Amino acid sequence: MTQRGLSLLEVLVVIAIVAVMIAALTLSFGGSASRRLENAARRAQALVELACDRASLSGGDMGIRVTRDRLDFGFMDAAGWHAIAGQDSGDPLRPRALGDGVTLRLQRDGRDLRLGDATVGPQLACLGSGELTPFALELRADDTDEAWRLRGDAMRRFTLERIDAAR
Repeated sequence: MTQRGLSLLEVLVVIAIVAVMIAALTLSFGGSASRRLENAARRAQALVELACDRASLSGGDMGIRVTRDRLDFGFMDAAGWHAIAGQDSGDPLRPRALGDGVTLRLQRDGRDLRLGDATVGPQLACLGSGELTPFALELRADDTDEAWRLRGDAMRRFTLERIDAAR
């Protein structure tokens, strides 16, 4: 009985396959700063759309509070705004930070809004009637010069665009 080992060519092919897999995993999990920022912008868009969909389906109004580094969602009624509480709750609209080093800037009617106080009510509303407070939400990250802008209009049309960081 003869024992057969691996040829040099077979070993090199295995090493090449492993190297390609490691590179793919590094890119998909580690990601670049600009990719993380784009993902944060897409996540913000999905969350705002979800809040508006929930308002339309329930017939009730939803509020969105934007702070420097997160989004808070809640229900609005005659008694006021009731934030969805708890980072540990299973609700997809629980308070959401959009990532380490991601900062937010909110504009309504072309003017910047102050975003410091997390105790104030919402700056944006998704109404049960299907309307939305028009806004522009800008996302920036500490580790990239890139920025993204999410716009929503009164008819709940959203646009997400990469913008020049110098603006």
